[in-house]
Amino acid sequence: LGIPVEERGPATVEGIASGTALLRRARARGFEGNSVEEVVASGKHRDLFEDMAKALAALCYNLSIGFHLEKIFFSGGLVKLHALYLPAVKKHYAELIQAFNPAFTCPLTIAKTKNQAG
Repeated sequence: LGIPVEERGPATVEGIASGTALLRRARARGFEGNSVEEVVASGKHRDLFEDMAKALAALCYNLSIGFHLEKIFFSGGLVKLHALYLPAVKKHYAELIQAFNPAFTCPLTIAKTKNQAG
């Protein structure tokens, strides 16, 4: 993803796509707020959501080809901000899965439980 060294955390999807990771990366860029909602309100650092989308798309791709899933659901604390990343997740996922085998494509959607993860 080309994440600068000073912004890097754990090299995992959680380390890139969690609220904690987004806030850590924004702070590495000089942001002084205390929440992801404040990052969004600042109007800056929108590219962090693009990195998040790419990481989540890669995860969905790997799950799809590994398990041939019927559907992938998103839930958890950042689901309330899904408009900032889910369209890009779907776009990147479609590109990846189409290049591999379109038969493995599955829908990506928000869980009915919304921010109640698990």
